[in-house]
Amino acid sequence: MSHSQEIHQRPIIAIRDLVVFPTLTVPLLIGRPLSMGALQAAEDFNNEVLLVTHISMDSEIVDMESVYGTGVVGRIIQKVQIEDGTYKVLVETTERIKLHAINKVVADDSEEDLDYCIADYSLEPIEEDLSENLSKVYGNVIRNLFNNISTLTKIPEDLLKNIKHEDDLMQLAIKVINYLPVSIAKKQEVLEEPALGQLVKNLVSQLTYEVDVLETQNRIQASVQKQMSKNQREYYLNEQIKAIRTELDDLNDSGLSELDQLEEKILKAKMPKEAEEKALTELKRLKSMPAMSSEGTVARTYIDWLLKMPWNKRSRLKYDIVKAEDRLDQDHSGLEKVKERILEYLAVTNHTKSVKGNILCLIGPPGVGKTTLARSIADATGRELVRMSLGGVHDESEIRGHRRTYIGALPGKIVQMLAKAKTKNPLMLLDEIDKMGSDYKGDPAHAMLEVLDPEQNSTFNDHYLDVDVDLSEVMFIATANSFNIPGPLRDRMEIIELSSYTELEKLDIAKNYLLPKQLKEHKLKEDAIKISDSLMLDIIRLYTKEAGVRSLDRELAKVCRKVIKEIMKKSDGKKGKAAVKVNDHKPVTLTKKMLESYLGMPRFRFGVKEKDDQVGYVNGLAWTQLGGELLGIEVEVMPGKGNLITTGSLGDVMKESMRTAMSLIRSRAQSYGLAHDFADKLDIHVHAPEGAVPKDGPSAGGAITVAILSALLNQAIRSDIGMTGEVTLRGNILAIGGLKEKLLAAARAGLKTVLIPEENIKDLEDIPAEVKKQLTIIPVSHFDEVIQHSFVQGIEKDDYFQRYNALEDFSVPMSNVKGSEKRC
Repeated sequence: MSHSQEIHQRPIIAIRDLVVFPTLTVPLLIGRPLSMGALQAAEDFNNEVLLVTHISMDSEIVDMESVYGTGVVGRIIQKVQIEDGTYKVLVETTERIKLHAINKVVADDSEEDLDYCIADYSLEPIEEDLSENLSKVYGNVIRNLFNNISTLTKIPEDLLKNIKHEDDLMQLAIKVINYLPVSIAKKQEVLEEPALGQLVKNLVSQLTYEVDVLETQNRIQASVQKQMSKNQREYYLNEQIKAIRTELDDLNDSGLSELDQLEEKILKAKMPKEAEEKALTELKRLKSMPAMSSEGTVARTYIDWLLKMPWNKRSRLKYDIVKAEDRLDQDHSGLEKVKERILEYLAVTNHTKSVKGNILCLIGPPGVGKTTLARSIADATGRELVRMSLGGVHDESEIRGHRRTYIGALPGKIVQMLAKAKTKNPLMLLDEIDKMGSDYKGDPAHAMLEVLDPEQNSTFNDHYLDVDVDLSEVMFIATANSFNIPGPLRDRMEIIELSSYTELEKLDIAKNYLLPKQLKEHKLKEDAIKISDSLMLDIIRLYTKEAGVRSLDRELAKVCRKVIKEIMKKSDGKKGKAAVKVNDHKPVTLTKKMLESYLGMPRFRFGVKEKDDQVGYVNGLAWTQLGGELLGIEVEVMPGKGNLITTGSLGDVMKESMRTAMSLIRSRAQSYGLAHDFADKLDIHVHAPEGAVPKDGPSAGGAITVAILSALLNQAIRSDIGMTGEVTLRGNILAIGGLKEKLLAAARAGLKTVLIPEENIKDLEDIPAEVKKQLTIIPVSHFDEVIQHSFVQGIEKDDYFQRYNALEDFSVPMSNVKGSEKRC
């Protein structure tokens, strides 16, 4: 028996809808028990299996009568089990084979083993019987035919490149036949061809047939498409004729045509003279145009917008200041100065019966009540509220509108909001005015200059309407999260700053506003859930980290949901409705254990001071949009070459503050008892913890200087003291911003003393009384005062030099420092 006729055995997998050719890598999805058993058995045969194709697609039996006698042998190179228990496998095929017998192997009683089929086979390689020249000819013919197919149908680009550069005729033929969308029987015929010559002849015949079929299909499809286009065009024109006839013949009860009605509406609208003339001019043009012309649609839309404008309609305004005050107090806790300024504004408006004057801009962090304040003002004054979000607006045309010459042109947002309000004197809320951008289409902030200028907005000109619109009776209120507003625009508004809430204010808001609101929204009784003040403070401190109360509102909603779920789980579900059961349940008093069960473990660790006094560590204070934060500054000194190392995601200004601090200490080295060359022989590392959080600004200058000096002198800084203030090269302490938020953070962290710049004394009137009671606030004007209050003990020069000399042992000897007389 020759090598090719040797009988071998391998597990066999029968495939239903695929003919597998040699020298390919094919993915398969294996799900039938016999096939999965063959996969299992292949592990004993070097992961080799036979792949053959079922003669009938519906066949479930694997025997010599149900499968084709020619297949391939392949090696399993990847096997992955998916969720439904089936397998995705990747098989690398090698040789063509001929089947001789198929036997079923029944598995043992073990649950892990499966039945499978094993086959006797012999290798039957394809005989290569073509000369080199003939192979090239056949290769060119196959490529040309395949290119013809690619022009008639979509073929992957990578396959075309692969076939174009394939020089081996056998591989070329296999790749082409494997891709061709021909029947299983046709592909099996090619696989069973004994020699390469017959195989490629069969393939050329099938390719030629496919080209003929595709060309015929394309001709038929083009013909049908042409006929369909003609029918659609005819239908569309017929529908237009019907619409035109309807417009001409359909008169209403008054006997007036639609265009005559439009003219009547224009005359009744009492528009300004300029607007009425434009409307009548456009109507005259509209009457002379074909009914369905594009020009006519533009003219009709323009007239509709002029009619939508509230030229003479006004809301009846309320002028009761007492009721306005009650409404503001009802909707907002705290914000006393803000509410006082709003009432002043309303009082002047009441007195003058005009809103000309300052335009309010509420600036504050997210969630402190800017938008709801505007809603309360609208309710208190009886104005219609229209809100215009300016976040992401970067096109001037969104404010001023587009010229009517553009397709799809519309008025700007100001005119749209006025039309939506249907009154001439609404309250227009310009939300997120600091989020406007600019690009090549213009700067919308420049367009807002005219809108917000009381001297100009009585004649605001929208590009679309192209007539003057009076905005002088509109009350504008803008909101922003930051002062990042262009100067000229900011100059037109009166800034009212809303700072973040104190913990006691949040507690009051949660008890009197948020919890009752959530109980009402979840259809619970007023006393259904009871939360003590201490637990409410835990929710505020440990589960939220914000300036406002939005996250707190969500956490209270979560508590309500959890309570309802727990009550309904205990209910047997047999009596009454679920809502009745929940409200019949006795009130739930929240405990600390329940809080952790409902809301999870605490998510935030609000800034807490260090327990012990530390060398080289100081409590700085920082401002963020979410309120105040404790900003620790830590410094370490080590032998080196005079490098200042700064880490902690620091901005340029903060790095400059560190260099300023070093220069200040070096310039006053003798007064602190430092050697004149200490900076040349030590590396000083300044780090701001929480390195992933960006930090910038000059207000930590004093804290940084104290921390560096503490590390150099080996003197501890009080752990109960915090500080803020910019430091200069002369040691002066300059004013900072965000004092209220910083002092709130200091009080929350448990600090007892806070050093602030003397120039910030004027800001202490805005600090809540409970914070002032909790903290000893010391104004300082010079760095010497900071040192006096910061160190646990006075500056002991000998202590410093003991440490310095210890460091010196590991670095260059201090040849210039010989005695204490050089240190003073």
